[in-house]
Amino acid sequence: MPCTQTLPMLLLSDGRELHALVRCPPEDTALVLRLSDAGELRSARVIPGAGAAELLLHRGEVDYLLAGPKVLRAGPAGPPLTTELPAAGAGGPDTRDLVHNGALLLVADGGAGRLFGLDGESLQLRFSERLYSAAQVTRLRAALASPERLIIAATEAATDTTAGAAQAAPTQLVATALPLASLGRSAAFPTRILLGSGPPQSDHELVPVAQSDGGGALLLRTHAGNTGPLVALTHLHL
Repeated sequence: MPCTQTLPMLLLSDGRELHALVRCPPEDTALVLRLSDAGELRSARVIPGAGAAELLLHRGEVDYLLAGPKVLRAGPAGPPLTTELPAAGAGGPDTRDLVHNGALLLVADGGAGRLFGLDGESLQLRFSERLYSAAQVTRLRAALASPERLIIAATEAATDTTAGAAQAAPTQLVATALPLASLGRSAAFPTRILLGSGPPQSDHELVPVAQSDGGGALLLRTHAGNTGPLVALTHLHL
């Protein structure tokens, strides 16, 4: 299959295998490569209509891709399923994340300020929940703290216009805990905790922690310091 790769490859690992997403925008298609821990190619899957994919999530024998408002599900048989979210915000992969939980595919979109719950098999929309952010979200990551709780860590940045011109203000990193059992219903205001503030340019990742290791999620945050990159690790229990 011809592929004109004009975007960087996306990599995803579950600790046992490596999954690589090769995006081909001119052909509007993508390849998902499954490799062993030794780098040997085990399988390749062609996904039409995914040339602009931003995120990849692999679960069992299924690949989920997110491209703007479009969500794709590619399984072991038949053509991929496609649906569109009712709203999608600007920001791309930095402000969006995919999480699989049982029968649900969760799409957290910081630009749109929404958490979407889709049926993992049919991609039918089950609910759309508000994300309680106090300012513009510049980076968002999500992880399951347990089967019943989703943690979202979002960097929020305001704009200071007191000097007469817009300028980037220090960011704030906020963690929000959402009980999954109440999503899609009229839930109370979720738990939000300020984890700290920092420079405008700051990256973070969120990784679920196994219940046998205490549960919750591990937050990895990096930003530039006076003597080089600064890295902080925090085990979140919300």
